[in-house]
Order: sequence, then C-alpha cells, then structure tokens
Amino acid sequence: MNARLQEYDGRVVTTTHFGPYARLGDAHSEIRQWSAERGHRLSGICWEIYGHWDESWNADPSKIRSDVFHLVEDEKANPDAPAGDAGLRALFIPASGARRA
Repeated sequence: MNARLQEYDGRVVTTTHFGPYARLGDAHSEIRQWSAERGHRLSGICWEIYGHWDESWNADPSKIRSDVFHLVEDEKANPDAPAGDAGLRALFIPASGARRA
C-alpha cells in the first residue's frame, strides 16, 4: 500500500446530496457550474463524506446523505454573480480542521 497524509488549507465549495450514490456525479456537476458562474477556479481536489449506513436506505435510497467538497484554487469571485444559492455554500477550511462560513 502506498498511503500518505496530505493536508489542505483553503476555501471549499460544498453541497449535500440526498439520494443513491450513483447520482453523486450530479452534485459534482452542480458545484462545477456554481463555481464557474462565480469565477472560482476549482483545484481538482475533491472529496465526499458518506453518512453512517442505515438499513432503511435499502428500501428508500432517497434518504442516503453524502456531503461533497471541492477545494477552490483561487480567491476570486465574480461580482456579477447571482446572490445566494440553496444547498451550495463556500467555506474556509483551515488545515486544523476547524471551519468558518
């Protein structure tokens, strides 16, 4: 195994996806579109956090929660971008893991 620890410091764009894992690509596409409309360049580094599995999700996969994150490469934002979007947010994630909106 070739494991390594990598620490990132910066802003991320994140959204929460509810539904089957097969549809997670939709959440990633939404983040890329939201970021492009606001002039943010994404670094190409992204990750997903999955909720603890609940047996009821086998019958109703719409309840499966996954949080999707993309690290932002730059601090530039498009001043002409629409204000506010439901479900998408930009966060600052310091390397220590504490976060501020």
